[in-house]
Amino acid sequence: MRIRRFLATGVAAAAMVAFGSTPAFAEDAMAHTTDGSTWGGKANWRSYGDRLEACDNAADGMTVQTQIQTKGYGSKLLWTRGGRGSCNHLTWDLPEWSYIQIRVCLLDGNLKSHNCSRWVAGSA
Repeated sequence: MRIRRFLATGVAAAAMVAFGSTPAFAEDAMAHTTDGSTWGGKANWRSYGDRLEACDNAADGMTVQTQIQTKGYGSKLLWTRGGRGSCNHLTWDLPEWSYIQIRVCLLDGNLKSHNCSRWVAGSA
């Protein structure tokens, strides 16, 4: 009985060490918004290099606004205009495994948001 209890405790402790110390992995994220039937704009977060890319995919007169926010490090905005795949980039050096969220919207001439994507999670 004591041997079983000892073995069970040892297995549980080994599992805690093995799984509790496993580092989190950086995670990329992608968000897109529609402009009718096409992707009017998209945003890509690349965890390697902490780089955000925002692209305007449709020549519709709309501006693509990408929003990125973090826990404890604030938020930033990135705008792109021009259609047909014109892109803009932002590099933000964040501490490794920082939690981020991105979202992309279309802005009309009055800067009113349309067709915002849902927030998509990633990490640095």
